[in-house]
Amino acid sequence: MLNIKGLMLGLAATWGLSTAVWAEDKVEVEPTVKEVKSSSESEFEITYEWKVTESPKADWTSYVHFTDENGEIKFQDDHEPSPETSKWKVGMVKDGPNTVSIPDGLTGTFEIRMGLYKVDGGERAELNGKGDEELRILVGKVKVADGKVVFVPNPKP
Repeated sequence: MLNIKGLMLGLAATWGLSTAVWAEDKVEVEPTVKEVKSSSESEFEITYEWKVTESPKADWTSYVHFTDENGEIKFQDDHEPSPETSKWKVGMVKDGPNTVSIPDGLTGTFEIRMGLYKVDGGERAELNGKGDEELRILVGKVKVADGKVVFVPNPKP
């Protein structure tokens, strides 16, 4: 990470390309997973919760990347949070459930990495929680096997 006057530049390899991730804003929220329900061999429902310590001043889009252990995206659940982030109050905010499709034949354990970004411009928010170099917060894992999906939370610190 290179920090220049509040702007963070993270360099990452995504699909073999070098991409820049800019964070213009620190948003005082931390994402978590509230619940995962296996609904079929190719889909599951997931509900997120956001711990809000200060109400966001703008509307952001949520990105959820289901990645391998190296951070490579295998499938995702980008979505507009409901309610909009500018309406979030201090406390816990529920987001979902959302239905996530698993690519045909894909099995294994996938890390869940979340964050917020602006659709116009693509800049990502710096959030509370343990993030990677792309400003994604690791919130747990899902195991996809034998026609079901099981959530594995992060170990307690």
